[in-house]
Amino acid sequence: RRNMLRIKSKVFCYDNTGAKLLEVIGPHRAHPLGDVKMGRAFIAIVKKCTTGRDVQRKQIVKGLLVTAKKKKRRKDGSFIQFNQNRAILLKKATKDQLKASKASARWATKTEPLGSKIKTAIPLELRQKRFKKITLFSGNVY
Repeated sequence: RRNMLRIKSKVFCYDNTGAKLLEVIGPHRAHPLGDVKMGRAFIAIVKKCTTGRDVQRKQIVKGLLVTAKKKKRRKDGSFIQFNQNRAILLKKATKDQLKASKASARWATKTEPLGSKIKTAIPLELRQKRFKKITLFSGNVY
């Protein structure tokens, strides 16, 4: 039984990019029918947004699932669960950056947040080396 995010799942966006609601197309760099778990990147379409910001409606974006309704077991045996599926938007590498060289492709695929502020709590599982900037932008880490 699968309880994570799948195709057509709706996710709320909690950063200052202007996006409010996202619809998941599939996980990033994984099988298209696979699940999107907490801390995993995904590809989505912007369904609702505010005007005059970084993103527009019907735009395809890359996001990161920050909090999930599904219980996640921690290493100490406790569980963590949130009341809402929340995501933030990440910078997406362009085709020119990927074709230029291996070094520029590696640099372009890093997990850089698109916005400059995160309006939700971040779980401890996201305090990894690759999510360092995301934990700095967020105020609360649980």
